[in-house]
Amino acid sequence: MKLTILGSGTCVPSKRRAPSGYLLDLGKEKILLDGGSGTADLCMHLAKIAATRPLGSQCQDPEGAKLESALTGAVNSLGIGPQGLGGDSTAFAVHVETAATHITMNPVAVNIQCHSARRATAVFTPDGIEYGF
Repeated sequence: MKLTILGSGTCVPSKRRAPSGYLLDLGKEKILLDGGSGTADLCMHLAKIAATRPLGSQCQDPEGAKLESALTGAVNSLGIGPQGLGGDSTAFAVHVETAATHITMNPVAVNIQCHSARRATAVFTPDGIEYGF
């Protein structure tokens, strides 16, 4: 058995960086393992960051900002509306985050936040309702 590291994603290999791939030679069989340096984990992390960005903010990458605008328009043109009852306001916004990735990997993570997932509280008392955020 022979294990070959197929590059490290950098010109200076590092113990802290995962290699971009491995070739496992078992003699008659060869197995290619492509770890992509944690790209899927980073993708999910960025989806969470995008979901918590302030409403009205834009992606810092100009191409990402264009994609946000195009996707928001496309989603709202579907006519789904709030709670699926129809209308032109299905999404308040689509937020995109970008990062460098292995050329053969193009991961996408989608983190959908429902209108009802807002952070708010309501306390019902005999004196009325107190709202908080």
